[in-house]
Amino acid sequence: KGKGKKGKGQKQKVKKTSTPEPKVAETKVTAQGTVQFSDKLECRPLGDATKETGGAKASVCGELTHFAERPEAGFKAPPGVFVPFGVMETCMREAGKGDELTKLIAALDATAAPDDPDPAAIEDACKAVRDLIECVPFPADLAAQIAAAMPTNSYLVVRSSANVEDLAGMSAAGLYESVLGVSTSSAAELGSAVQEVWASLYSRRAVMARRAAGL
Repeated sequence: KGKGKKGKGQKQKVKKTSTPEPKVAETKVTAQGTVQFSDKLECRPLGDATKETGGAKASVCGELTHFAERPEAGFKAPPGVFVPFGVMETCMREAGKGDELTKLIAALDATAAPDDPDPAAIEDACKAVRDLIECVPFPADLAAQIAAAMPTNSYLVVRSSANVEDLAGMSAAGLYESVLGVSTSSAAELGSAVQEVWASLYSRRAVMARRAAGL
């Protein structure tokens, strides 16, 4: 009594399951080099920026943050984050505006393609892209991530860092927007500043400057 019975002739089947492969960031090779696109709503520490994920400006600033940590540096670098390539497009897709953005950019490219393009038509096409980028609600979680990486109640400078600036043949100095005095305590203000910088990629002067440089 008290002894359990052993089951006879019973076989256990072990089902082999495949381990899902980690998702690899989308990578594209452009005339300006390799670009890696994030499909997440994220920001990353500035020190992690590379030309492929955040552009030359972010990459150089990231190197400076590492250098500033050395005892012999002689200077301090303020904290910073970068929003990787692809996050803007992810924001648009999640808001249900991804296809519309693609169509508007294609229309802009077609408008700017002729040898003698119509300036007014280009401005209208540019404005359509900018308006779409700036009208989409900025993800609250992304604004919270940026704010959490900074000192409490601090004020930021939101700047561009693209793969079409700080190049050997095109500095693009002053071509894209910078927004100063952005409060980390206001998610709306923070999101608006980021979107303004994103949208500045499609100002008429930026589009025509890239066209003139063959980019």
